Amino acid sequence: MTKNMGQVLLIALLGASAGSLLLAEVPKTAKPLSPQEDLGWNQWRGPTRDSVAPSQQWSWKWPKEGPKKLWSINIGVGYASPVVSRGRVFAFGQFNAASSAAWGKRCMATLSGEYKDSKGDCVTCLDAETGRILWRTKVSDGVIRGKIGDVGSTPCTDGKLLFAFAPDATVAALDVATGREVWKTDLAKEQNIQVELWHGALNSPMLVGNVLVLAQGVGLDKNTGKVLWKNPDGWACPADGVDDHYHSPVLCPANDASPGVLLISKTFIRIDPASGRTLCQLDPAPRVGQWYTDPIVLGDRIFYLSNSKATRLKFTATSMTDDSAGLTRGSGAGDTSNPLVWQNYLYATKVAGDDSGMSGSVNPGQYDSVLQCFDLKDMKPQWIRNGFAGAPIVCDGKLIIQGTWGDVRVVEASPKEFKLLANAKIFDYRGPDPKTPFGAGGWQDASYSMPALVNGRLYCRFTGGDLICLDVSKDYPDADTAVETRRIVGEGLIITGKLGKKPDNAPAYVVGVLTEDASAPGKPAESKGYTLCCQRSGKFHNLQAIAAMAEKGAHVKVAGTLLYDDRIAVNLMEETSESGKTK
Repeated sequence: MTKNMGQVLLIALLGASAGSLLLAEVPKTAKPLSPQEDLGWNQWRGPTRDSVAPSQQWSWKWPKEGPKKLWSINIGVGYASPVVSRGRVFAFGQFNAASSAAWGKRCMATLSGEYKDSKGDCVTCLDAETGRILWRTKVSDGVIRGKIGDVGSTPCTDGKLLFAFAPDATVAALDVATGREVWKTDLAKEQNIQVELWHGALNSPMLVGNVLVLAQGVGLDKNTGKVLWKNPDGWACPADGVDDHYHSPVLCPANDASPGVLLISKTFIRIDPASGRTLCQLDPAPRVGQWYTDPIVLGDRIFYLSNSKATRLKFTATSMTDDSAGLTRGSGAGDTSNPLVWQNYLYATKVAGDDSGMSGSVNPGQYDSVLQCFDLKDMKPQWIRNGFAGAPIVCDGKLIIQGTWGDVRVVEASPKEFKLLANAKIFDYRGPDPKTPFGAGGWQDASYSMPALVNGRLYCRFTGGDLICLDVSKDYPDADTAVETRRIVGEGLIITGKLGKKPDNAPAYVVGVLTEDASAPGKPAESKGYTLCCQRSGKFHNLQAIAAMAEKGAHVKVAGTLLYDDRIAVNLMEETSESGKTK
């Protein structure tokens, strides 16, 4: 993909390396950097804020058990992505026993030494070479409307200061070398900024020159924390908080003196980052559902993918219009999974960002969670592959995807065909209880963070608190050569059988979602969704209603993606004739 040069100039390219777990007494210094280590992952979605990692020496030829783990450390509950810059790794997480049930207690139990009393939303700075803690600083208590918020905003750094945005709308600037608080401001109290209703502020801040821009339509002086502007068109929300606004600011330069920043309120607005003045906006607001993902700006076009719809806008220095004519409008992305563009093709995961097969709608030929490749000209799909979730990053033409259940996969970024290059299980925290073979079922049992690739080392963060550094700098001599033939979560094993009866070749446990289309003679078809849980007894919960409809002579078609505890997914499809007999 052609990088936006204005974006490259405005956002500093910082750097990093990697490190190890032990919290021994060590000098709080990081080793000197070589020149190539100036390239890093200094903010949300990387140095150019488009999920594109700088070209570097790295390999996807891993052994079956995955690449070597260089170090691992608990950095608190949350799903903010790791930031890697100039030999240091910065991780934002929550240490609170009340946070996310068992994971909060687990995180608190890891605290020791001078950090044993840490509690709240904390930034942890690690030596990237060893993984040792250099400093840890509390930013906020993280309490919003009487409950614990979620740490999901990825910090950013200019190499001297690190800027963190807590779920309760507290913004802090920390000295990179020492962790000392340079300034802090409570935007909820001082500017009446409301945060997202369910999780708190998950939007990642962005530096444009000396201005720290927030998705809420506020610009702060990066050196003092002073509010420089507050856009009156930004962040429209009720008094009790906005619902489902997770997007972050995006650079949006045009043919004028101002670089421009794209925000989303009731509609898309393009602002001047120096003054906060609205330069143009889209009117009327498009109906695209909740604002989950970041828009993509390419030239004079803006692409936005909601869960089930693609929108394209055209903009100039002073205008913005809908340009979606000719698009395959059903194209979309997962609700929290940001798409990326590589060489004029768009790659996105869809539907619900969950590779367990447990959520989202299922239609024949379309599965719970899929990785798709689209032609950017018309958003027509080039290929589709089920069993994927998580926002991809790309480096040297290879997609890296950290899935919700701990799989890290590498896929060829090519519109010609799907090609799986690597597949490794990095995290696996599913519960041993047969009643919950996939953990407690909450978000804390999965991983929703974007990985970071810096100098041949891959940084992956698990929601429950673990940050892992993997060595992918070179080929492994025992690399898995049969990776393309290995089954992955969500891939289809077609099974036929009598409705309401467990298929003979089905494993012990299964959870999933089914949909059925049924129509009685002379009546229009109806679609309904059923949550499915198959246990050792062979009983299919909630399938009795479907079978009963079949007995009454209705046409019934059932399709679904089912995930088993051995990580094999099953597609079940069945039809009945007018007489009600199973075909």
